[in-house]
Amino acid sequence: MAAISDALVRELLDGRYIASLATTNPDGSIHVVAVWYHFDGSHINIATSSRSRKARNLLARPKASIMIDARDPLASRGVNIAGSVRILSKEDSLNCNLQVHRKYLSAPALADPRRLLKNHCLSTRELW
Repeated sequence: MAAISDALVRELLDGRYIASLATTNPDGSIHVVAVWYHFDGSHINIATSSRSRKARNLLARPKASIMIDARDPLASRGVNIAGSVRILSKEDSLNCNLQVHRKYLSAPALADPRRLLKNHCLSTRELW
């Protein structure tokens, strides 16, 4: 098992990839969704709306798994990280969401007020 300090893991965490986030639905089935993410050195953060299925699932069951892969058929590599999640709101979520959006959006897109509709941020609490 690789550690977060492993060079390949850090490359994937710091890279501009699309991740897959898995949460548990109320009926016990798995909900998987593509997400943008930002790794701040100790937590993986994901911008979301409070109305999203992933946010509702995590409010009820605060554990998730995130898979990040290079999506390069010639260099198949990826990392799966599971852990506890907390949902940030208000001021904490604004900064968190800005970090996620800066990683993926252009300057004009960052200036678009619709970006602020993402009013919550998911942040890993414990990783294992």
